[in-house]
Amino acid sequence: MPATFKKLVDDVENRLRHATSDANKAEDALATALTTAGAPQYCRTTAAAFADAEQRIRTTESEVTAALSRLYASLASLRDREALREADREKARERARHRRRSKQRYRSHTGSRDNTGTRSSGRSPPPPPPKPKAKTRQHPQAPKPRVISPESIQQWHEACTLAFKDKPLLRAFPQPPSEPCGDARCRAERRVLEACYCNIRKAFKGRADLRGDRVNFHPDRFMRVPGDVREREVDEEGKNGL
Repeated sequence: MPATFKKLVDDVENRLRHATSDANKAEDALATALTTAGAPQYCRTTAAAFADAEQRIRTTESEVTAALSRLYASLASLRDREALREADREKARERARHRRRSKQRYRSHTGSRDNTGTRSSGRSPPPPPPKPKAKTRQHPQAPKPRVISPESIQQWHEACTLAFKDKPLLRAFPQPPSEPCGDARCRAERRVLEACYCNIRKAFKGRADLRGDRVNFHPDRFMRVPGDVREREVDEEGKNGL
C-alpha cells in the first residue's frame, strides 16, 4: 500500500473516531437534558450539537468511502502495471531461450565435424596470431676514411728505416698509419688490425721523396696477405713505373 494512501486512510479514520466521540457526547448530553426538568434551552442546544455531530459523521463516512475507492483503484492500477512488467520479463526470457536454441542448432549443424575429422567443441576457432611488424633495419654507414697526414707518413718511414738498420732486433714491422678506406673489398674492413694498403699507396703517390721506397715499405710485404695479391701489386707498380 502506498504511503500516501495509508496516511489518508489514517487521517480519515482519526476524524471518524473524533466525530463518533462527539456524537456520543452529544447523545449523553441529550439524555441528561431529557431527564432534567425545566431545562428547555439546554435541550435545544444539545439537540443541535447532536445533529451537527451526525452530519459530521455522515461527511466523514463519505470521505472514507471516497478514499477507499481511490485506494482500490490505485491498487488495481498497480496490479495491472506489475502484470505488464511481468509479461515483458517473460517475453525477454523467451527471446533469450530462443536465441540459445538457435545458436545450439547452428553449432550442431555447422560445427559437428571440423576439418580434421574430430568433433568440434562448438566454440569459434581462436584468431590467428598477429603478424610481427617488419622492423626497419638501419644499414650501417661506411666509415669515412681518415686522411693520412704527411707527418705521419714521414714518422712511419723513419721508424721503418731505424728498424731495418738493426734487423736482428726487428720483431714487428711498424704499423702503417692508415684507416679503412671504406671499400668493401679492402681487407682492413674485414680483419681486425689489418693495414689498409689502399691509403698507403695513395700516401706514397703524394710524396715524391718516398716514391722510391714504395715497394720496400708497402704494407703487403709485412702483413699477412695472399701471395698472389702481393705479386699483383708489385707487377702493377712495375708497370706504372713507380
